[in-house]
Amino acid sequence: MVETTKGHNQQVVDQFGRQAVYFAKLPNHKEATQLLLQMAGIEAAHHVLDVACGAGSVACAAARVAREVTGIDLTLP
Repeated sequence: MVETTKGHNQQVVDQFGRQAVYFAKLPNHKEATQLLLQMAGIEAAHHVLDVACGAGSVACAAARVAREVTGIDLTLP
């Protein structure tokens, strides 16, 4: 079971690595991130949890506003 999980996790990391740059370079990515934060109503006193944060672009953007941001992703070491 452990080996199966380890293999699956490696597949996820490999797949994410191939796709991450593509998503970060999408047109209007920065604007879409700002809209997401605005719609979420994130303010200076908030603690934010970004689950499946990937490379953390949304978490980093949220950290410019919120008091504390935690990002977690299977692909993070």
